[in-house]
Amino acid sequence: MALLVIVFFVALAVVTWFGLPIARKLPSMRHMTALAVLQSPIVVICIEGAAEFAVLLFMIALVRVSYRRPFWPAVRWNFPHSRWSAFLAIGFVLALALAPFESGLEKVAPSPKQLPIDQMFSTTAAAYAMALFGTFWAPLIEELFFRGFLYPVLARRLGALVSVLLTAIAFAALHGAQLAHAIAPLAVIFIVGLVLTIVRARTRSVASSMLVHMGYNGALFLIAWHSSDHFRHLEKLT
Repeated sequence: MALLVIVFFVALAVVTWFGLPIARKLPSMRHMTALAVLQSPIVVICIEGAAEFAVLLFMIALVRVSYRRPFWPAVRWNFPHSRWSAFLAIGFVLALALAPFESGLEKVAPSPKQLPIDQMFSTTAAAYAMALFGTFWAPLIEELFFRGFLYPVLARRLGALVSVLLTAIAFAALHGAQLAHAIAPLAVIFIVGLVLTIVRARTRSVASSMLVHMGYNGALFLIAWHSSDHFRHLEKLT
């Protein structure tokens, strides 16, 4: 697990090193400083996505070479062909159910008016890019890491209950910087992490937890898309 984290940060540094000069050649970024380019939401998404792709390739190589097993069966992918839509629906309902909980918690422990993740919705193009990235790519990578690799490692040593809790805590911690470590959104992420890990444990399927994750994120982006008039009035999201 530590090796996967190291690979991600090394890949992030390498992709940034090679990606920055390419991005600065684009007409829209030609006169921007290097820091401004690296703060551009679409550049951030491309760099992070490329680094995560490198981690995915490393995961596959690690399982095939070190353990001599096919990757997808080894991580318990087990796609639920007959029930895939039900898992998407669970994620969608989860997003709707947690919305009033987060609103109520905000009254007790208010979050900052501006969160770091709000920068990813600075333009319409960035908002669409973030929605696609967050609905389809991020759930795949996060589920493979947390529910495909981390949870089984913990479960073999600590048992299912403790492993579910620790995996959910780690999942929430991953999103801490994006949410300024605010209590309300992190509490929601922790609950989502619990649900995702329980789904993985009960179904023995990483694909099932990924579908729930996609349904949850997709619902959030759909709500944001609708409330901002198709991402044309992004000021309504803050």
